[in-house]
Amino acid sequence: MDKDLTVIGKGISPAALLTVKGRSPRTTEAYRGYMNRYVSWAAEAGVPVTAATFSAYLAELKRNGASGAVYNGALAAGRKAILEAARRSGATAAELAVVAVALGSIKSVRIGPPAIKVVSPEERGRLLASLPPRMAMVARFLYSSGARVSEALAVRLVDIRRDGDTARVRLLGKGDKERVVLVPYALVQEARELYAGEEYLLEARTGGAFSRQYISREIARAGKRVLGRNVTAHQLRHSRASDLVRETGKLTGVSRMLGHSSVSTTARFYVDETLSAGELFVGGQ
Repeated sequence: MDKDLTVIGKGISPAALLTVKGRSPRTTEAYRGYMNRYVSWAAEAGVPVTAATFSAYLAELKRNGASGAVYNGALAAGRKAILEAARRSGATAAELAVVAVALGSIKSVRIGPPAIKVVSPEERGRLLASLPPRMAMVARFLYSSGARVSEALAVRLVDIRRDGDTARVRLLGKGDKERVVLVPYALVQEARELYAGEEYLLEARTGGAFSRQYISREIARAGKRVLGRNVTAHQLRHSRASDLVRETGKLTGVSRMLGHSSVSTTARFYVDETLSAGELFVGGQ
C-alpha cells in the first residue's frame, strides 16, 4: 500500500476522479455520484485520495449499514475512477499494477435476491378495472402466461396453437430460448377480437407490436392512480408465479413456465422457507 499511497496521493487531484466514464451515460452518472461522495468524505476527513483511504471509506459505508447494492456500486466506481485517473496522471505500468492489485483486494459483498413485489387478486381486479380494454387485455395476458413484457408483446398469431380449451403459446425468452406456455383459449379469442391483429396477438392500432416502455408506463400510471403505489408490468409475472407456487407447490412446473435457467432460481424468488411458530413446534408436545 505504500507504493499505492505515493502514486495516488501525490499524482492525482480528487477532481480527476469525477471525470470517470462508464459504458453508458447512466453508468457514468452513477459512477460520478459515487465518486463525488467519496471525494467529499476524504476532504472532510482530511485524508488524501488513495486506494487505501478508499478502502477505509468503503469500510465506513459498511459500518453505517449501506446496502449491498450501494457498497458494490461505490466499489465498482472507485476501481474504474482511480485507475483511469492514475493512468491519465502518467503512472507507469508497474505503478498501475500495484494500484490495480490494491483495489482488487477489496471484496464486494454478496447480495441476495431482491424482494419480490406482487399484486394481490383484489388489487389486480381494481387495476384491470381501471385500464382501457386493450391495455387491460395486455395485463391479463401477462398474468395468465407469466411472460415477461417483451415476450408477451412479441407473440405472433403463428406462435399460437389451439389444444381444446387451451392455447399453446410459443415464447422467445432470454438468450433466444424458446418455451411454450398454456393459457385459456378463450383469452386468446378475446384478444384476437379486441385487437384484430394481422401479425401479433397484442397488436397496436398502427400495426406492429406495442413498445415495452409504453405498456410499462401505462400500467405504472394505473397502479399509482388506483392502488396508490408503484406497480410494474413485470409484477404481474411475479404475481402469477407466486400464486402458482402457493397453490400447487409444483416448483419445477412453475420454473419451466417462467423460463428460468434452473429450479433453484425459481425457489430463491418464490419459496418462503421461514418456519412459523406453529410449524416449528409441530410434534414438540
